[in-house]
Amino acid sequence: MIPIPTDSSDFETLGIPPLAGIATYEEAARPGLDVDESVERLRRIEFFFRRLHLLSARFLPTVPEWEAKCGLGLHSWLDAEACAGLRDRIGELRHPAPRFDDSPDDRLPTFFNEVAEAESTVELLTGLELARREVLNAIDEYLSLANPLADFPTVYLLRRIRGEQADVLEWTRAALAGLAKAYGEDTEAWTAHIRSLLEDPDPSGLALRQGARRRDVNPRRDRRFSDAFNTSAKIDRYYSDASRPADERAFALVYKRLREMDVPEWMGPILSSATNRPWDYHTDLARQLWDETRHAMMGEVVLHSHGVPHYAFPVPVNAVEALNSSFNPREAHLLLWGIEQSLMPADTGKRYEFEVVREYGDPLIWNFQDFDWADEVVHVKIGRRWIASEYSNTTEARRAADDVWARWDAVATELEARSDQSEWWPTFVERMRAGAPQSEG
Repeated sequence: MIPIPTDSSDFETLGIPPLAGIATYEEAARPGLDVDESVERLRRIEFFFRRLHLLSARFLPTVPEWEAKCGLGLHSWLDAEACAGLRDRIGELRHPAPRFDDSPDDRLPTFFNEVAEAESTVELLTGLELARREVLNAIDEYLSLANPLADFPTVYLLRRIRGEQADVLEWTRAALAGLAKAYGEDTEAWTAHIRSLLEDPDPSGLALRQGARRRDVNPRRDRRFSDAFNTSAKIDRYYSDASRPADERAFALVYKRLREMDVPEWMGPILSSATNRPWDYHTDLARQLWDETRHAMMGEVVLHSHGVPHYAFPVPVNAVEALNSSFNPREAHLLLWGIEQSLMPADTGKRYEFEVVREYGDPLIWNFQDFDWADEVVHVKIGRRWIASEYSNTTEARRAADDVWARWDAVATELEARSDQSEWWPTFVERMRAGAPQSEG
């Protein structure tokens, strides 16, 4: 007679973890959330990431602290990707998918609109920290209630998102601690205020800042930086000049990378003002914004490896000040596409830049330039998808971009009058040479 198991411990699995290792029988036997409950919870989580993405993009130009700009660049992209994954999953669970324009919780728009009125980086990060804690709690609750087998695609997605967001929250808390020490800013009242917007079922009676001030998009630098409108260093001319020493030409390209912070500063308003766009638009542009932020950090790393702080010499804001103050987001995006196109010719573009740094031979600069080149190819495709496609042909798109470029160049040139244009490039080259790692020979 064949024995009949009476206890799960008697089940024979040949020593192999059952259910592909994703859960025990006991865990998988818990019914968990049904599809309707899952969709309702995921919509709330999706709304958090949607608004977090837009907030990071919106504030990237205006926060003065360089390191905060870098963090917001990364977070805006991660949040856009998380939002995209959640939308896809919701669409798999329910067809047609619910509208994503609406909020699943009436308190959330009020909360995020109020955080958008933050008057300092500390206030902004305080709001972002509170929002990220809230969304991590929502993810943890979902994972504790979901059936790990039936709803594995969601569980897998949320576990990945949670890991990324835990790192983001850790960075945010560290940044807040650092700024509290640097500025001594008291945010107790602000923290209590925005927390109440999440907790109070009827926030209509609370005093709000919303709409109290005009939206600001002008770029800022913190107190470590100086002479933000100084464009005396003609970087593009220096690296293109074959008569200059190889190291100086490579250093010019390194500084060009550092200077690229102006691109995410002008992309922030493009993204945060986008309405009625497919979410693919946000994920594509957020990827480009983050890439350009990484490029600036590549320059930062090389300077630091040579003992030169990234804030020791002017990092000009002329270009982005001109764009953000005098042009609408669509014009700014068209100009960005035109610039990306200009970087593709082999004799003057990214291939040429790569050959310049290869001649110098520094492996770090070489590697950074190589990845910068790869990223720019991606960006050209993004521009082709979202800007060039709006014109009947490429020639028409370039003509429109050239028109914006001419007007932008005139405005940017006018801004040079805000600086006495003191020459600093020779001093920079000397300091880079003095701090060059010994391995560079």
